[in-house]
Amino acid sequence: MGFQTMFHETVVPALLNMMQDVENPRVQAHGAAALVNFCEHAHKSTLQPHLNNILERLAEMLSSSFRIVLEQTVTALATVADTSKDLFGQYYQHFMPQLKMILMTPPRDPKWRLLRGKTMECITLIGIAVKKEVFAPDAREVMEALNTTQQTAEQDPDDPQISYMLAAWARICEILGDDFQPYLGIVMPPLLHSIQLEPEVQVLEANQNPGDLAGGAENWEIIPAGEDRNIGIKTSILDEKKTACEMLRIYIQQMKGSFAPYIEQVAPIVLNLLKFVLDEDIRSTAASIIPLLLHSALAAGQGPQCAALWQGFSQELLLAIQNETEVEVISWQIESLKDCIETICGQGGPEYVTPEVLAGIVALLDTYMQDYSVRCDDRKARRTTDEDYDVESEKHINMEEEDEVQAIKEIANLIHTLFSSLGPAFVRPFVGLMPEFAKMLDPQGRPHSDHQWALCIIDDLVETCGPDSFPLVAPYAQYILGYLVDNPDDSHPEVIQAAAYGIGIMAMTGGAPFCEVCKQALPLLQALVQAPDARALGKIDATENALSAIVKICKQPEMGFPLAETLPQILAWLPITNDDEEAHFVYSYLCELLQARDPVIMMEANLIRTFDIFAMVVNTYVAPIDEEDGVGITIIHTVKAIGAANPSVMEQIVGRISDVDNRQKLVGLLNAAQ
Repeated sequence: MGFQTMFHETVVPALLNMMQDVENPRVQAHGAAALVNFCEHAHKSTLQPHLNNILERLAEMLSSSFRIVLEQTVTALATVADTSKDLFGQYYQHFMPQLKMILMTPPRDPKWRLLRGKTMECITLIGIAVKKEVFAPDAREVMEALNTTQQTAEQDPDDPQISYMLAAWARICEILGDDFQPYLGIVMPPLLHSIQLEPEVQVLEANQNPGDLAGGAENWEIIPAGEDRNIGIKTSILDEKKTACEMLRIYIQQMKGSFAPYIEQVAPIVLNLLKFVLDEDIRSTAASIIPLLLHSALAAGQGPQCAALWQGFSQELLLAIQNETEVEVISWQIESLKDCIETICGQGGPEYVTPEVLAGIVALLDTYMQDYSVRCDDRKARRTTDEDYDVESEKHINMEEEDEVQAIKEIANLIHTLFSSLGPAFVRPFVGLMPEFAKMLDPQGRPHSDHQWALCIIDDLVETCGPDSFPLVAPYAQYILGYLVDNPDDSHPEVIQAAAYGIGIMAMTGGAPFCEVCKQALPLLQALVQAPDARALGKIDATENALSAIVKICKQPEMGFPLAETLPQILAWLPITNDDEEAHFVYSYLCELLQARDPVIMMEANLIRTFDIFAMVVNTYVAPIDEEDGVGITIIHTVKAIGAANPSVMEQIVGRISDVDNRQKLVGLLNAAQ
């Protein structure tokens, strides 16, 4: 339970009391700022009991003559709207006219520009909260005011309204969707101007005071550039450039095919930003934009042009990853590469990933994984042999590992996409990478996250290649089985889950070569499911994957586990309530047995238990009844069919379900589905 949930009844009235102190405007402003901090991490249900009082106080503060109060009031109002979402709808008409008045009043002094910028933010965040239907009547008037401001603000590059205005346009685009298309011609020229700005840079000697820079040190970001000098970057221009990049991403994402006329102009600008050395956020955002451009072209029916776009994008992305020094940025770039492949192959087929592009990807991954192994060994050495190793050293190592984990996760996702998009054609290139991924399985030398993602990669290999993957996987089978054992002193459920899922894949697609591995895994999986804490928070997903893997093993006749011996125990371990994918498989299998009138499941005790399980899960997250092909509908149709075939037996079976709520739920659903 969070701070807001526990203490809202005490904190909110205290803050509102501060915000009532009209004799001390600075106290009012600080109270509103504290309210912003409180609301940012609160749920709308927590805010709801206080909403009237909060908004009454903010309405009073909007009439203040003090700029500091108005700025914080508008910011607080924006945050409250953002948190309360649809609950704000009833207050919309009370605040919007006054906010529009602030927006449409030219600032009498440059100091008041920030208030107008914050008002742009407030109006558009309110628009997102109340949605298009409520905001649309005011949209044109707001956009006209933004357009007027845009033309005057361009005359002063340090005008704080510029960044707010760029973000406001993008939010309106998010609100209006396709209806925003006519305004793209207005917003794109200044947006692209801001994206292409070159921040002012100053080289500082080691003894030079940053405070001597124009505007003072607070307006500059200082970056070390060697032992005897630093680099200062003017933050106002850099912030504008960063905001513009993020807004461009939103425009493309929201407008989809309607953005296509701008792709030719935008693409080279975005590719150039992959090399923007002064800011890693800009490089990351540029990478995330690239697959959106492909998607926009495809949505506009520009399939032939996409091939040329993709060839250019792939070359630039691979080069950017090769030259990138920040692991966090590499994560974004690899995710972008993965998204591009999913997009282009989903529309045009695997031939878009040419042998040259695939060779470049594999070479890049091989180099990265080799370098990663060296870094892992270095961290291990620092922990075990470095005389200066201490708590602070461990903190730095943990921070390095956090970035590395995200990159390895994205590499695993990329491998998954290559397998799913290219199929067996990816196996030969993948073989060369296998030794590096195998190193990640080392129980002693690598972090547990490496074990998890290496297992996921092996799972993808088996799922794609079935029995043919056995020669590649067999040398590591004992590692996989070892990760099915839960160590209470060092438990990592996510690793167990990946191993259990993999065993299930081996049972379903691996055929005869994997039979022995699956048989060895069965008692380990059973131990996981039967553990006293098997359904504890954090472990339930691993448990449900283990249970599903047991079902997958026992389902295969070649495994040699008769249904009569295994089904009663499986039913006793069910239900699966968290993992919808595994629930779909298991409950579909039970329905198959029922539809076939399998004599084992039709035994009275098994039938009662099966219906009891169905009653627990039907019309829940794992078995919804609002999806035509969902397992919830399959359950209802199956049970109804059995009831129709023998109504009296059905009535007796349902009557034997011990839990009253489950019995009533099942009967109600069956009757409702008549």
